[in-house]
Amino acid sequence: MAAADPAATPSLVLSIVVIAIAVLLLVRQWMDRWNRSETLSEPDAEYFAHQDVRRAFGAAAMILTALGLFVGTRINIFGASLATRRLFAGVWCAVILLVSVLLILAWLDLRATRAYARRHQHAIAEERRAFLDAERRRRAIPGNGRGGPSDLLDGPPIP
Repeated sequence: MAAADPAATPSLVLSIVVIAIAVLLLVRQWMDRWNRSETLSEPDAEYFAHQDVRRAFGAAAMILTALGLFVGTRINIFGASLATRRLFAGVWCAVILLVSVLLILAWLDLRATRAYARRHQHAIAEERRAFLDAERRRRAIPGNGRGGPSDLLDGPPIP
C-alpha cells in the first residue's frame, strides 16, 4: 500500500480557501460596480474601469495559483519520467510567476488608489479654499446686512 502524501490535505484546504477568497473578491467588486454612480467624472470613470480590470485579473490569478498549488502538490517526481519532472517544474514556475503577478497587481492597485485619493484631496482643498475666499469677500463688504453694536449708537434716540 502506498503512503499518503502529507501535503495533499493542506494543499487542498489552502486551494479551497484561496479560491473562496477570490470568489468573494469578485462578488465584492461586482457589487461595487453595481452600486457605483453613473455620473462620475472622466478621471473617476477611468480609475474605476482600470480598477475593475486589475481586480478581476487578480482574482483570476488567485484562482490559477490555487489550482497550480493543488496540482503541483500531487505530482510525484520520485522515480518519475523526465516529462513528469518537467511538468512539476512547469507547474511550480507558473505558481511562482502568478504570485509575482499578484504582488505587482497589488502594488499597481496601491499606487492607483493613492493617486485617486491625492486627486480628491486636492479637489477638496481647492473647494475649501474657494469657500473661505468667498466668505472673506462677503465679510469685507460694509453694510452686508448684518447689524453690529455701532448700529445701536447711530439709531434714533430712545425716549
